[in-house]
Amino acid sequence: MSWRLTQCYSLQLLVDQVASKLGIKPTDLLTEEKAAIIEGINYGISTAWDHYLWPEVLEVYTGSVITDSDATIYTSILDSGSAEMLTIEGVYKSHPGKNPLTSPYSFSQVADRLYILDAATAPTSVYVRYWPVPPVYDTSHLSAGTTAISTATTTSSMDVVPYIFYRYLLFKAYADMLAGDGQTEKSAIASAEAEKILFQEQDKSERKNQGVHR
Repeated sequence: MSWRLTQCYSLQLLVDQVASKLGIKPTDLLTEEKAAIIEGINYGISTAWDHYLWPEVLEVYTGSVITDSDATIYTSILDSGSAEMLTIEGVYKSHPGKNPLTSPYSFSQVADRLYILDAATAPTSVYVRYWPVPPVYDTSHLSAGTTAISTATTTSSMDVVPYIFYRYLLFKAYADMLAGDGQTEKSAIASAEAEKILFQEQDKSERKNQGVHR
């Protein structure tokens, strides 16, 4: 399951709320102002992504298992959009999101192949759970919708942001816009609030997802 198919908020809503905090009517935002806000959002989400391995953004890929000529078994992630895989969390016999008690296989990665080391018999398929690379937004991802949404329509949708980062990104982008306008004191206050929110979200995630990090 993709984080884009869980609770998200629209990118448009986030940009509009940053504008409102700046005292700008969202409908009056100039194209360059929208681009500047989104630049701050991209910097913020990249920072948040690197801050902690968030279970909330884990994704799962189902891969077919191949038996090599020397009887070793592996799954190829070449066709899975492996360039989108930042870190592989585990390889499983059953879907780890639907069956949280499933244990991971031991595996080793060689290029685009994940070799399964401890399967008694070769499974027909495996589930690869991984942390994807963070999304990178631009103004083309803005939409007319400005309300919070519960799910995106597709795993490739780029018009939504993960709910866990929403408040952090709001204050982070706001801080960056203030800094760009020379309002350094206000920017520092907003930036400190953003950092506080990020650590609060990490604490909530750790409490909620004990056992996900192995």
